[in-house]
Amino acid sequence: MICPGRNSWYGRRGLVLLALLCGCGVEGRRPAASEPGPGAERGRPVAEERLVHRIPAEITDVTGVVFSPDGGHVALIARSEGGQRVVHDGRPDLLCEEVGGLTFDPSGSRILYKATRAGKQSVVVSGKREEVYDAIRGNPVFAADGATVLVTAKTSGQWFVRMGDRSAGPYEEAGEPICSPRSGKIAYAARMDGKWYVIQGEAKSGGHNFIPGDFIVFDGKGEGVAWVGWEGANRFVVHRGQRGESFSTAGRPAVSADGSVAAYRAQEKEDSRWVLVVGSRKSRRFDWIGEPQFVGSGNQVVCGASEGHQWFVLHADRELKVEGVERIGTPVASPDGSRLAYPASSGREGMEQWWMNVDGRKGPTFAHVGAGRFSSDGMAFCYEARGAKGWLVAGTDQMSNQYDEVWPPAFSKDDQSFSFGARKGRTLYWVTMPASR
Repeated sequence: MICPGRNSWYGRRGLVLLALLCGCGVEGRRPAASEPGPGAERGRPVAEERLVHRIPAEITDVTGVVFSPDGGHVALIARSEGGQRVVHDGRPDLLCEEVGGLTFDPSGSRILYKATRAGKQSVVVSGKREEVYDAIRGNPVFAADGATVLVTAKTSGQWFVRMGDRSAGPYEEAGEPICSPRSGKIAYAARMDGKWYVIQGEAKSGGHNFIPGDFIVFDGKGEGVAWVGWEGANRFVVHRGQRGESFSTAGRPAVSADGSVAAYRAQEKEDSRWVLVVGSRKSRRFDWIGEPQFVGSGNQVVCGASEGHQWFVLHADRELKVEGVERIGTPVASPDGSRLAYPASSGREGMEQWWMNVDGRKGPTFAHVGAGRFSSDGMAFCYEARGAKGWLVAGTDQMSNQYDEVWPPAFSKDDQSFSFGARKGRTLYWVTMPASR
């Protein structure tokens, strides 16, 4: 993940000299005595820091950093000679006017990005520049197989969707393709004869005035899709081929794991207040509702909502009133729906104190708290936060060291630990912590 902007670093001081770059890899590791949280054993090393890369002094302007999924590799976007250049494990890549969408494949062995040179755009895979296009819509991505590259591109005034060696089109316009991680199927929005359709293989559905490409979602099985359609001032969700009620605004839908239910937030035409739609059911009206998420494999959803100064968590057909807060962030539930967590704050804007509420218990306070995540078994929990000396990742009863920047944590496959990227000065680390239960 690229995290530019949250913490500005190294300044914009002109040319970046890359000729002296050295190769990098895993240079060492050391235990890091984390800052204990409530109930933690003080002084006990609970984290392992693995040094991934030291950014050479010659690189003075880094605009993005991406770690591979296992933390073993890193890629940077650096300004160089009036343009931008990707530096992959210390090796400088092509010089471009601009770099976008830098990402690793799931194995961490290859990088992918969009490069702009001389007014043209191309896909670059680990230093190899692929076909050159007039324009690329959004950014190229790897398909679920980790090998196929998906990209929507414009050539000679027409749009095509490239899926590895295959090409679909031409279209009048086309959105970015999405790929189901479960089935590997691909879907995208395209305009033909003045109407927008959802394309899935050889099948097309829709025929609306417009379909936002980033509002197309696969169900949990990776078979069917739901999307938002526009007709004049009407916005509606189409799920399983059935068009839902029309609203003035319809949010990005979520679809249950079994594909049977779609959920989304929407604004009523009468008073512009928000409702939560789950299948055929509609909630009462609120001043604001967040995007819903389905919980685990069931048909329950969770999201935040507000009415005046009162905040709520909407969870499994219940309205949970949250007292004593200025506002709340995005709530999350464990896969079985038995546990609930959400960030909350109090105090005036600019002087707020944030904390994570887990299972009804208020955690330590911070300057800011990011979104939380449960392990797949629902027993462990972690989140990002900004402390007095920098950014950290906290678990149930422990906190990491504080860094200048941290990247979102991810749980291991066995749920016994979580890992995240971190930066302190010019040094990049991969940090692994045990998942407290």
